[in-house]
Amino acid sequence: MRLPYFPQLQPDELLYSLLARHSRHIALAGPGGHMGLLFGRRATIPTIDLPGHLAELAARLDPSLGLDADSLIDRATLFPYYAAYQAGEVRASIRADMREGNASKVHHRFGIVAFRVPRQSTLRFCPECLSSRLRHGEEAYWHRVHQVPGAVVCPVHGVALRESLVRPSTQPRHGYVPATPDACPGRAPPIVDIAGGIATDALMALASEAASLLSTAGEPRRLAEWGDHYREKLETVGLMRSRHKVDQALLSEALLDHYRDVLAFLPEACGRLGIGGWPEQIVRTHRKAFHPLLHGMLRAFLSRASSGAAPFGHAPWPCLNPLADHRGHLTIGEMDRHRNRDTLVGVFSCRCGYAYTRCLRGDGRLDAPRMRAVGPLFEPALRRLLVPGCTLRGVAKALGVDPKTLMREAASAGVPVGWSTAPSGRPRLPADVRDECVPTVRSSRCVPVGKPRKDWPALDLEVVKRLEAEAQAVLAIMPPVRVTLAELERRVCGRGWLRKRLKKVPLSNAIVHRLAEPASDYRRRRVRFILALHRTEPDLQPWEVMRLGGMRSADLPMIERERRSLRSKPVTT
Repeated sequence: MRLPYFPQLQPDELLYSLLARHSRHIALAGPGGHMGLLFGRRATIPTIDLPGHLAELAARLDPSLGLDADSLIDRATLFPYYAAYQAGEVRASIRADMREGNASKVHHRFGIVAFRVPRQSTLRFCPECLSSRLRHGEEAYWHRVHQVPGAVVCPVHGVALRESLVRPSTQPRHGYVPATPDACPGRAPPIVDIAGGIATDALMALASEAASLLSTAGEPRRLAEWGDHYREKLETVGLMRSRHKVDQALLSEALLDHYRDVLAFLPEACGRLGIGGWPEQIVRTHRKAFHPLLHGMLRAFLSRASSGAAPFGHAPWPCLNPLADHRGHLTIGEMDRHRNRDTLVGVFSCRCGYAYTRCLRGDGRLDAPRMRAVGPLFEPALRRLLVPGCTLRGVAKALGVDPKTLMREAASAGVPVGWSTAPSGRPRLPADVRDECVPTVRSSRCVPVGKPRKDWPALDLEVVKRLEAEAQAVLAIMPPVRVTLAELERRVCGRGWLRKRLKKVPLSNAIVHRLAEPASDYRRRRVRFILALHRTEPDLQPWEVMRLGGMRSADLPMIERERRSLRSKPVTT
């Protein structure tokens, strides 16, 4: 049975609002009759965001309205908003449930029940939208974008939304309430107290992002693809440590700076930006769905950040290989980047094998390119230039490198050259001649260079004494601490100091290995400590000692022996 009358769907109108206006226009006596007229059953319960049984409703509408089940889903529900970041099969399954089945399952399939961002329970309205409709003699209605979680301002007028008196969970379960001045009182306070400026700009961006999702959900992506998508975007704004690693600390700091003034107006889950927060999880490989509001926050931030200039410019980049015929051409399509403390390093690699780097300093200064890899064209060119009479600087200039780089690359490639890069620039003398050349007069400008020589034998004996003293000090610590090589090094001379000076301090290296305590002796000392600590408890069992000492069951025989030995000793008073 087709309905004899049904109102036209208004731009961005919620299906709940459309059915409420229909109920008001036909003026049926009760909500049950209206539900039976729309869905063929009186017990249908209204839903704000994702209603079901829409195929039954669409079958009763005049085809001239152009409202089939899919049109109602896309144009009058929040399905496009929640489906924007879901895979294609999830969208199809939920669309089928809303079209034919019971919509009580769609919130579970979308993951809405697990999201920390709560669903909207009270219908919201924009006072400017309401007054504009009433001023022009038009009927007011509930807007979809005003009911999106996290959208606290109207994307059209930029004013804070207000909560109406309509709360479907507490209203009559089978009725619809239209957007009238009685349901939307002008005295209702705004849901957020904003005064314009930065806060309004950020909130307007989130509201506009929600409005764009409601108009089109975009192409579906699998959950695993969103992490790669966001990492590509973060790379363009300089928030990646390398090509595959996100600078999580910098990302959280940038998001906090961007949303600092509006976090108080958003759900509590949006403010978790630190370690373990949602930004850290959303840029990784997705194993679960994230609320569209969190996606929208990240997308709005990236859109604002990417509007500025990229630190190294945009792809493609030129190849600077002086030996290639395509030098200066834009042949580099991808760039890797990483951070070296406060410096951002960009690595540009061409298909010819040549690579160079550029550094963006913390003060914003961009350094000149520096060669990173010469590529396979270097060795043949070097061999061609090694002709009689050639000079080091001349060959280096022809290859586009400095003399020391030429010598290093030649040694790496195994190309013999007849030059040296000694600091004086003079040829190195043979060893026997160099030993005979003893200067008789020292120039007044000659200044001794380097640190004074150390008396290593005396230092070795001093370290030995300190090691023995520290070993006794560690043995006296209670609860017991194991005497290890690392512990003694840390206390005496620093971690790794002895192992780097095996030949200079041989006595110290020998004594430290003798002083190091075997693991079995350390466990025995720990058992004795525990038994002495619980000496007044004669019924203490070996397994209890094992647990208190953090040992394994293999130590139970040793624990039992120490327990008997302690009992056999006389108690002195």
